[in-house]
Amino acid sequence: DLVDEAHDLVLPYSWPCDTQWGGPAIPDSPALADAAYAHAILHRYEGKHPGEGGMRGWDNAKFWFGLTPASHFMFKEVPAEFEKMYKELSEEDRLIVERVKGRGNWNCNSLVDMFSRCKGTTEVAKVCNELHNKEIMMLFNHCNDIVNSR
Repeated sequence: DLVDEAHDLVLPYSWPCDTQWGGPAIPDSPALADAAYAHAILHRYEGKHPGEGGMRGWDNAKFWFGLTPASHFMFKEVPAEFEKMYKELSEEDRLIVERVKGRGNWNCNSLVDMFSRCKGTTEVAKVCNELHNKEIMMLFNHCNDIVNSR
């Protein structure tokens, strides 16, 4: 499946050891931070399904977000993008989202929690899907800009 293939592509750049899935590790890759972030969103997409290590996708996503350097630009950009989308939700859907978020600020882990619970309403699920797609494009454009600036 395409998620497994994508996973196998980012794994050597984001994990320091050789694996049966991604093959030989690529140590000291300049793509490490972006690959770790991409790795996290792949596992978040897996959702409730167990991945290669037996962890549910959502739990594994939190692990990989934890390995992504805290300075990664996506940690600010994605929650800010979600805030814009959140304002477009109905009051009822915003209450559902607030219950997931709690009192803290949005971060990648609270967004994983929201993705894991977004089946409650079609509008919240739609926002999660839109955010996921925007997030992938933001990361892709960032990586593309790096390559094209050389």
